Amino acid sequence: MARKKAGTKAKSSSTDGVQDVAERPDSAVSAPVVEEDPFAPPVKTDRGDLNRYLNEQIPDNVLAGMSFWMHEYQAFLTGIMFFTRLPCPIWVDHNLYWISQSTVYFPLIGVIVGLFGTIAYKFAAFLWHPTIGVLFSTLATVWLTGAFHEDGVADCFDAFGGGWGKAEILRIMRDSRLGTYGCIGLVLVLGAKLSGLNLLLGGLTPVTTPVMVLSPMVLVAGHVMGRWACVYLLYAHPYMDDAAQSAPGKHFVLYVTPIRLVVGTASAFAFTAWALQGSLYHLALVWVLGTLTTIAAGRYIVSILDGVIGDSLGAANQIVEVVTYLALAVRPLDVVAAELAAVVGL
Repeated sequence: MARKKAGTKAKSSSTDGVQDVAERPDSAVSAPVVEEDPFAPPVKTDRGDLNRYLNEQIPDNVLAGMSFWMHEYQAFLTGIMFFTRLPCPIWVDHNLYWISQSTVYFPLIGVIVGLFGTIAYKFAAFLWHPTIGVLFSTLATVWLTGAFHEDGVADCFDAFGGGWGKAEILRIMRDSRLGTYGCIGLVLVLGAKLSGLNLLLGGLTPVTTPVMVLSPMVLVAGHVMGRWACVYLLYAHPYMDDAAQSAPGKHFVLYVTPIRLVVGTASAFAFTAWALQGSLYHLALVWVLGTLTTIAAGRYIVSILDGVIGDSLGAANQIVEVVTYLALAVRPLDVVAAELAAVVGL
């Protein structure tokens, strides 16, 4: 009986302790510890001044006051080294500052990659057939870029197809293994690219496929538009750290300033106009559909991840490139209108 009373007393004391804590003022109760989410979106703030965020990333020669032309030359070479296999001087590295500065030259890098594919197409088409030329042009550009953007396509299809939430999607993106969604997505995107190019350059007659036959320079237009999409997405949306090991503040240093967006867009427009031989119809079609696709891709990605990430930029690059080829392969409107009139009996 004594034990029971003692137990009752102990229980009462424990309850009193709980009541004491509950009756304490809020200031006396310690706040719960909230762990930082490594996948949380970056805080939106003024990202225009790169110097304020990653001083340790800014090279000494920039701090010492290098000339404008040398600055832009090294930024361009950094983009070349980062996105292609082309050789660069040994003093060019992957410093985040130079990568951020190279964004304005993405369309120009697209010109280089597109011209490389054009040369491969003409070589193979001369030896065999235009259809083989289309295949060789794709092989050439994939080799030159090291399948950099195609890897993003596979990772995004795997992640968005198999992930059920933001954390799961990011975890799958960091996984080096390729899953079913990635394989299917990569096959579909490459298949769409080859089909569009085959319509444009594969030597099909207007009787079977009445499309406006363009020169192999359409490859330049496609690669320029794909890389312009990356410039816009980096400007319009924050770049989030894809892993806890990422450089702190990476989303700040990879920000595209307004002036670089303007220059990049103007150069991309000029390059596509040159590649499409000044055809206003094709130029308008490519830019309208390419811009809409870019905006839609950005909103979709941000709605799930709260920011863009490297793999998503690569996937957007490839999708916009495919949209460019398919837009150029659309049959003439008068032919489509005539067929519709025949169907409805007009």
